[in-house]
Parts: sequence; C-alpha cells; structure tokens
Amino acid sequence: MPGTLMPKMECALCSVIITGGAQCGACKKYLDYDCASIPEEEWIKLEDEEKAAWKCPTCLIPSSGYHQISLQAVLDEIRELKMQLRILPTLTEAVSVIKEELEDLRNCCGHNVAIVNDMSNQLSALEKQVTDLERLKAVVYTLQSYVERIRFLTTKSGPVRARHYDKAMRKLITFIRV
Repeated sequence: MPGTLMPKMECALCSVIITGGAQCGACKKYLDYDCASIPEEEWIKLEDEEKAAWKCPTCLIPSSGYHQISLQAVLDEIRELKMQLRILPTLTEAVSVIKEELEDLRNCCGHNVAIVNDMSNQLSALEKQVTDLERLKAVVYTLQSYVERIRFLTTKSGPVRARHYDKAMRKLITFIRV
C-alpha cells in the first residue's frame, strides 16, 4: 500500500536506498520524500485516494503537455545560446557607434536648421524689398506720366492749357505727398 513502510528500495529519481517514500500512482515507482517534493508528514496525512492519485515529477511532466528534456539537450541549448551571445559585445559597440553618429547628425541638423532659418529670414526681407520696389515702380510710372503731361502743357500756351497745367501740378503734388 502506498506510504507504508517498505523494504529497502532504490529511489526512482536519485537512486538512493530508501525505506520509506511516496509511491507514484501512475508508474508505481517509489521516491524518497525529497525527490517527491513532499514532506513525509504531509504524505502521511494524505488519504489513501489522494496517495493513489499522486504522481511523481516524471509522470507529471508528460500529462501536463510538456515533454521530458534530457540534460544533454539543455546543455546543447545553453551552448547554442552562448554562441549566439558571443557577438553581443560587437553589437553593443556597433550600437554605441551608431548612437554617436546620430548625435553628430542631430548636431549637424541643428546647425543646418539655424542656417535655413537665417536664409528664410533673409528671403522674407528680400521679398518685402521686391514688393516695395514694385510699388515704387508704379509710383515712378505715375510720376513720369504727370511730368510728361506737364511738359506737354508747358509747351502750349493759352488759358485752357494753363488750367490743365495747374490741375496736373496739383495732382502731382498730392500724389507726391501720399
């Protein structure tokens, strides 16, 4: 019966000779309490049905959907991971270099942004000057037409021409004041 004293046997996991232990309900092998991961006091308190349903770690693994992995497979996996990690220092150095280059690029871009902003301000000032020159050009054409009209009127004599001359001069003076 599970949990009762038994003759000296070997633990199914660690091969230690035992005189008492837990019996797996699935494989019927005996394990010492340490390998069974259950204190002897707790095992003794279990009902017979609970003891019959108890499974050793080996039997628990397949029933929970996991497959038993050999120590060699674990070691092989660790070696593979170590091989993959060998390039870590190189990658770390590469990341540091990239960070430095990005910082340089950011600084360069910051300088270029300042230059572009300055050029944009200069361009805005030039655009304003061009607009002012276009207005001035229109004023010059208007003044030129007034002057031409006044010249024409001064070459002719007579009361009609004098009135037109006075009117043209008033327009010219008003235009200049504006």
